[in-house]
Amino acid sequence: MADLTTLETRLRTLLDDPAGQRYSSTVVTAAFSHALTELNLRQPRLIESEFTVAIPGRDQPLAGLNKCFYLLHLVRLDESSSQMLEPETCFTYQLVNGIPVLHFRTEHIPQTGEQYKVCYASAHTLAGLEGASLTTLPAELENALVEGAAGQACALRAGSLLEAYGSRGEECAALLTLADYWHSIFLRSLAGARVIQEFGFPPGFILDQWDGRQVA
Repeated sequence: MADLTTLETRLRTLLDDPAGQRYSSTVVTAAFSHALTELNLRQPRLIESEFTVAIPGRDQPLAGLNKCFYLLHLVRLDESSSQMLEPETCFTYQLVNGIPVLHFRTEHIPQTGEQYKVCYASAHTLAGLEGASLTTLPAELENALVEGAAGQACALRAGSLLEAYGSRGEECAALLTLADYWHSIFLRSLAGARVIQEFGFPPGFILDQWDGRQVA
């Protein structure tokens, strides 16, 4: 698995700045952070996790889920079969301090010892970035992340030049053009890699560059 150091080397090669004379480490780190945030919104990590009911009741907090964005589906398990529970009809949920709390709407009330499996969307991580010690980003998305970081780095450098000198308009304009170019490549790479995730898109999920921001 790649980490921040290896992807930074690839980014500097892409930007023709192997010695780091134009893009500082601070700028590069910020660029990867911004790009990973956008990647997570558009193509998050999907995780399946099982939980066992400890206290009976209609409301069941899922405290063990790591950085949950939203739930995709919920399955009730028993010894011989599994039952997919329909959202809104069988259950609803809300995020309370970042923890999903399920509310079961059917006549059946979860009892102690019952087991469920939940699939949810979460953030990818890159070792060395934002305190992460583990990379969960699939290899298939590494190129997209580097391309997204290239766009962010160009935009950040353009902003810093404008603030520092004020009169380097042509250079800033060229950097912003490069930023737009790499961002468009980033979006196309994400669209091409989406086949690695086979799931239904929940309300608010960004389908393409024309959809805009995620709906709350």
